[in-house]
Amino acid sequence: MPNKSELKAAANISLLKKHYFFWGWLPENVVLVIFYQQLLDSYALVGLIFMLMRLFIALFTIPAGILSDYMGRKNTLIISAAFYCLTKACYLAALFFMPFEMLVLSSLFYGLAESFILSTNQSLLYETLKMQKREDEFHKVYGRTKAFHNAGLAASGLAGGLTASVLSFKYVMIMALAGSMVFLAISMKLYNVAGYKKEKNKFGHLKKALRDLVSNPRLSWLLAAESTDAGGSRAMGEYMPLYIQTIIPYWAMGAMKSLGQAACVTALWLSGNLAAVFGKIRVFKFFISLAPVSAALALMANGIATPFLLLAGDFGAGVTHPISAEIRQKEYAERRRATMGSLFIIINNLAEGAGSLLIGLLAAVVTPYYALIAFLGLRFVAIPIFFRAVSVQNPQTNPD
Repeated sequence: MPNKSELKAAANISLLKKHYFFWGWLPENVVLVIFYQQLLDSYALVGLIFMLMRLFIALFTIPAGILSDYMGRKNTLIISAAFYCLTKACYLAALFFMPFEMLVLSSLFYGLAESFILSTNQSLLYETLKMQKREDEFHKVYGRTKAFHNAGLAASGLAGGLTASVLSFKYVMIMALAGSMVFLAISMKLYNVAGYKKEKNKFGHLKKALRDLVSNPRLSWLLAAESTDAGGSRAMGEYMPLYIQTIIPYWAMGAMKSLGQAACVTALWLSGNLAAVFGKIRVFKFFISLAPVSAALALMANGIATPFLLLAGDFGAGVTHPISAEIRQKEYAERRRATMGSLFIIINNLAEGAGSLLIGLLAAVVTPYYALIAFLGLRFVAIPIFFRAVSVQNPQTNPD
């Protein structure tokens, strides 16, 4: 008969699938940059809001990672879900009064929400599998769990696009808030499955996590690659709708967003099988190169084929994400797992924040289309760095 710990671990696997789905319930995302633009009437201010999001994530990620290692994954995820609810409430408020101030406040709450979740839910899943002695299955299980996140993005993207076309942005934001409230309820049902060995000195805890990251060549190269790619890909992802809306209507944007997430769900589900057949490193190298190539072809097409060509990049991201996540989790120190994940997040978000601000300034001068072309170059620069990261041999794995 399973003991209490085993029952909790089994329950977590099921709950985390629902948790990931409602984390991905973001109907506002398909029209968010357009929503900002209509409220603020300035590309530069839109870029500033996106930059503030990334800045707040960078500011709070380290404290959130340390808190996750000290007070447990469940409490951290509940805090995150509460901040997501406040974010959506600010979106609604921005429609009625002080739009700039409400959007700045929403970026603060969003930064806090992301900070508390980004390194924690992966850690909880890895620890759950480790309790079941299944940590070697992390790549496959995480891919299939993360698929629920992208399924949520797909379903909510379609719902958000249709709602914006038929009704208004107000109803999109109401739907977003309702999803975040369900997300909060699910977070409260999760279980902590690991005993957290607390180090007395929190600054010493952070110092050791930084030491582990810098001294691990695979993690160092992977961080360099991810931050370079993040500066280009996130900025492009945020501003792509401003360009796509010149080609297709809102409802079609929502449909294409859903198709993109469906491609990503399929890739996440198949990632483990592809890696088993062709090898993780070979699969990773091929698909990490596919995203920027497909984006380049999409911008060159500059027409109705553009949103369809972007689907190849969505599929590639779905294949590579579980592989890079497994690399990180296996290299992280056990006691400092969430804190080391936070270091990745803070550096990536600083890169993303700089990219968001710069692409906004550039779009105001040369139009979003040419700003997207300019930022595509960063993604190609990242490819050889990714190749180096997955090829390097480590002197030590899982440092204490």
